[in-house]
Amino acid sequence: MLLRSLQFVFFTIGFSIPVFAVSDHSAAPFQGVLPKDAIPDDKNFAVASDGRHVRKGTFKALRDNILLLDKFFQLPVGENRQEKIMGCAKAIQQFSPDLKSIGIFDWFFTISEWLQDDKKIGRIVATLAYLKGVGCQLDKVDKVLIKDRLQKLKTTSNTPEIQILIADVLKSLNHCKKEGDL
Repeated sequence: MLLRSLQFVFFTIGFSIPVFAVSDHSAAPFQGVLPKDAIPDDKNFAVASDGRHVRKGTFKALRDNILLLDKFFQLPVGENRQEKIMGCAKAIQQFSPDLKSIGIFDWFFTISEWLQDDKKIGRIVATLAYLKGVGCQLDKVDKVLIKDRLQKLKTTSNTPEIQILIADVLKSLNHCKKEGDL
């Protein structure tokens, strides 16, 4: 029986996952990749294609923060609304390097898509927090396009929290420029 040995397959989200030896005469059809294949139950992280250790639950944390943001934006001004919104944004910013490593805006969505959807304000805040965390790592063309989109969003959004976050991201991106990145 002839066996092909495959060492690694790059899963579309950027993780290197081991692939078991595949028989040319196997009776069982290939079943694809399950979550337990990408990150086994006994592991708490996966190694992204850039070598970064990305904690299990990163994508869920993003999702949960977006759901909280959507909920917090329904609160009236006051009631610690801004504190809650900024808390979620800060959390996303902290794990934004992990989101970049798994290719959240390379494989699943584009930054522009998330910044344009005014009905999904939680996604806008999540994107702004991501940009604050990893904006300097983006390529020059992306930075120019993002700055343009943020300027447009700045004129159309009347939400104080969004205005604060946009100003923070633009300041951060302009700091990259001073460092010679843009």
